[in-house]
Amino acid sequence: MNRGGIQEVFIDWYKTLSTSVFWEHLAEENADLYSTLSNSLFGTLGQQVNLWMRGTVTSEQIIGRVAQNANLSYDTVYAEFVRSCQSMKFVAPEVPLLVAALRGRGVRVVIATDNMDSFGRFTVPAMGLSGMFDEVLNSSDLKALKDDFDAGGRSLFFHDYMLKRGMTPEQYFLIDDSESTRASAERIGIGYLQVTAENTLVHYL
Repeated sequence: MNRGGIQEVFIDWYKTLSTSVFWEHLAEENADLYSTLSNSLFGTLGQQVNLWMRGTVTSEQIIGRVAQNANLSYDTVYAEFVRSCQSMKFVAPEVPLLVAALRGRGVRVVIATDNMDSFGRFTVPAMGLSGMFDEVLNSSDLKALKDDFDAGGRSLFFHDYMLKRGMTPEQYFLIDDSESTRASAERIGIGYLQVTAENTLVHYL
């Protein structure tokens, strides 16, 4: 990626930097358990996922509800949950090198993710993301998703960060997989590249 005037690049996590999911390792080790936990979280408890990503509830609270709903031991479900958070992987092994090359050209690279408290608590330290990226913006910390705006039209996710950085929207770019986030980026005035099966993150970087 080499675009004139771009000072910072925001990169989404899920389906952009990584396709890893909770309890993913169980898909091979215990497929029935994996299905039970995934269906409990994203099916029965699906409406609570957005609250989790907005920092309204914690991982402990959510996992407690998953365990209760699935009639399983909390300690077991939580331990496997943390294990999956700590073993997430990039979409391609060359991603760290590509990010480093971009930073080496003077461009700040920031993870911008609609995610849970577990991301900052378990995934970021396990993968060394704080040293690999210039900053991590997580919706659970910001209490807002990337598509959230206040009554005045300000982005509840990006506004304070961009104000702190003191740059114009044209100096930013967002790489993400979501079509709705494209509209949000355009509303803010920042550039947008949408990740698809044909146009991957590696392709853009």
